[in-house]
Amino acid sequence: MQNKFKTFKRRIGITGLSNCGKTVFLTSLINHIKDHNPNQFYIGNPDVQLRNFKHYPANQLDKQFNYEGFRDTLVNHGLWPEKTSDYTFYRCSFERSDWLFTNIELEFFDFPGERMADALMLEAMDYRMWSRAVLHHLKNQTEYREHATEFFNQLAMDSISETEVVHAYKLALARLILNYKPLITPSTFLLGIDGDTPEIDSAEQIASKRYSGLNASMQFVPLSDAAMKKNKELAKTFAYRYTAYRRKVVLPVFSYLKNCHRLIVLIDIPTLLSAGNGMYDDNREIIEQMLDLLDPQTPIMWRAPKAMLNMMKMLTWKPGGITRVAFVASKADMVHPTDFKHMQHLLEQMVKHYADGRRFFKAKYVNCSAIMSTEVVKGSSHMLIGWPVFNELGESLQPGGKYTMFEVSKLPQVWPQQWKEGEYFFTEVYPVIPARRNCPPKQMGIDHVLSFLLDESFFE
Repeated sequence: MQNKFKTFKRRIGITGLSNCGKTVFLTSLINHIKDHNPNQFYIGNPDVQLRNFKHYPANQLDKQFNYEGFRDTLVNHGLWPEKTSDYTFYRCSFERSDWLFTNIELEFFDFPGERMADALMLEAMDYRMWSRAVLHHLKNQTEYREHATEFFNQLAMDSISETEVVHAYKLALARLILNYKPLITPSTFLLGIDGDTPEIDSAEQIASKRYSGLNASMQFVPLSDAAMKKNKELAKTFAYRYTAYRRKVVLPVFSYLKNCHRLIVLIDIPTLLSAGNGMYDDNREIIEQMLDLLDPQTPIMWRAPKAMLNMMKMLTWKPGGITRVAFVASKADMVHPTDFKHMQHLLEQMVKHYADGRRFFKAKYVNCSAIMSTEVVKGSSHMLIGWPVFNELGESLQPGGKYTMFEVSKLPQVWPQQWKEGEYFFTEVYPVIPARRNCPPKQMGIDHVLSFLLDESFFE
């Protein structure tokens, strides 16, 4: 890459709850940057080209985002890549043909959506604060409280057995998993340190096999103030384990995220509609909680001096702090194109009111499909064509099978006040991606996201 006057260096975090499409999004984005075709991926205007792409190893080799492996899975196995099981990095540089004096260097940070449930631990520096917050949520949300009755009975006892109270809490978490509730903390109960996940089984079986903490000997659960007072040694033990967990699992992820300059938040609207209003409420709460934690609480007037400092240090990473957030409605190819407008409206209705109240970042709302894997049935407002993952009986189908026409739900113009699981339905399909490695997949919206993230005002 030829030397230029300055380098635009930015760290970009990619987040969203489990199975929202983060891995596929980043795989497709890298493919389009690396093998840019301005006719398929617009940056600025149709004449702009991305060129001289270079990839740099991550600082920690075992944390490298496996772009080549993920694309190979999509092409040669016809499958969506396995979900993110650990935080990973991908660092690259390239040029824009319309930026005559500036190189671009980006570092992408992808981490498991399950870890978002631990976001509260970043603010809750001590075990007591975390316990109060978790118990408040369990008590005041019906769909959580009804699964934690045995646990609350344990907390009410004068003398608490560690084995019994841990099992009761894990049983509550297992029931929440089986009922598709995302707020599972400690998150290692749902996604282990090594990336393992629970098999779909009974709540008792899940509880017996998973850990509420780092490992079998370092488990902890929330205790009420009264329970802590009556069981001081147990509270002290749990506090020690909580601190160890927070240091090992939570701080590495969220400390780096707070040091990013850009954030991409993927929101899977088809799944939220399919799962009922409870999952919608949980997703919105977790996103709001995360934005609270990332808020630097820096007055806008301080940004001008910081911008001046950035101009003086044009060849180094600018100081951390998120100033742009792209809220992305992922998996747009699962809905009919006549509903794309409604999909963006649903995205905005979900987060815009809360995001607009934040002064520390500029927001954009985008519909996106990282890999367009369906086609439209002409003349229909609710029929698509693709390779379904499951048939009408719920039985698994093999990739590369019959190209099938199927019906999908029409999107509401506004979020209903209440809806139940199954009222809306969307068919999961296998990916459609060119086998030639320098031929990126058909996409929608990713170029708008990248254009927004590469832009910047003086006050940022």
